[in-house]
Amino acid sequence: MRHEPLTNGRQPLRAGPVLATAAALLLLWLIEPHKQGQPATHFRYNEKDHCGRFHPAVTNDEMQRNIGSIVQQRWCGQFGQDRVIASLLNATTKAIRGTFVDLAANDAIRNSNTYALEQLLGWHGLCVEPNPKYHPGFEAYRRCALAKTCVTAEKREVQFALAGGKGHIGAGGKKSLKLTCEPLSTLLAHHKMRAITYLSLDVEGGELDALRGVDWNTTTIDVLTVETASAELVAFLEGKGFARVFCVALDSVFVAARLKKRATDWYGRLGKFMEPLCISDDLDKCSAGTLLEQCSAACTRTRCVKTG
Repeated sequence: MRHEPLTNGRQPLRAGPVLATAAALLLLWLIEPHKQGQPATHFRYNEKDHCGRFHPAVTNDEMQRNIGSIVQQRWCGQFGQDRVIASLLNATTKAIRGTFVDLAANDAIRNSNTYALEQLLGWHGLCVEPNPKYHPGFEAYRRCALAKTCVTAEKREVQFALAGGKGHIGAGGKKSLKLTCEPLSTLLAHHKMRAITYLSLDVEGGELDALRGVDWNTTTIDVLTVETASAELVAFLEGKGFARVFCVALDSVFVAARLKKRATDWYGRLGKFMEPLCISDDLDKCSAGTLLEQCSAACTRTRCVKTG
C-alpha cells in the first residue's frame, strides 16, 4: 500500500495565547547557548547510551513550532543528521511518522541516523547491515526490519570486509564474509516499501552502485543523506530529479524536486544556525572534506565524538 506523502509543505502557524508565547520566549532565552555573532556547536555526547541533546540556536518562530521536541529529544546521529531530517520535514513529533531505509545501518544505536526517528518519533523502516557483529543490537533495541545482507545494482556474490564502521564490499581487513548482495529494489519489494521518507546511505564507496539498484519507476524518496557524494553520484541523482541542497559534515543532503524550495528556505531560516560548524550550503567545502574537519574538531571539544 502506497504511503501518503509526509511532506506537503508547512502549515500556517496559529497564534497561541499570550502566556504560551511568553513561556516559549522565556525558554528560548534560557537555552540560547551563545552570544550574538559567535556561532558554536552545541551537541553534547552522552557516553552511557551514545545519544545526546542538541541545544539549537533557533528563531522565535521555529522555537514556538518545535518547542519541546527539537530541543528536548535525544538525537543519536554522529553529526546530527537525524535532527536535521526531522526538523527539515517538520516531523519532530509523533504526529508525523515517516519511513526510512538505513543502508548500511552499522551499530543499532551509536551514531545511528535512524534510531531516534524510530524510537522517539515512531517512524518505521528497513535497516540493512551485513556484519553479524551488529545484528544482536538490532534484535534487542530496534523495531526496524533487518536485512542481513549487502546491496548492489544486481544480485551477485561478493567478499565483504568486516571492518566495523568501515566495512565494505571487496577485499581488505583481517576478516571477511562471502555474501550474496541484493538490489535495493528486491529488498523494498519484499518489505512492501514504495514511499521512502528518508534514505540514509553510507556504504563506504558503494553508494552509486546501491542507487542503481533502485526501481525508480515504483519508488519515491523524499530526502537522502549520502556520505562522500562523488560527482558521478551527484549527476545520477540530479538525473532522477533530486537537488543537492546542503551538507551535514561529510554527508550531502539531497531532496526531491518538489522539496527543493522547502529545503532552501529551511536552511536559510534555521539550518545554518543549528550547527554552524557542521551544516553548510557551501558544497565545495563539503566535497573537499573541510566541513567535516571543522565539524569533527568542534564535536571533539564538546564530546560529540567519543575519543580514546
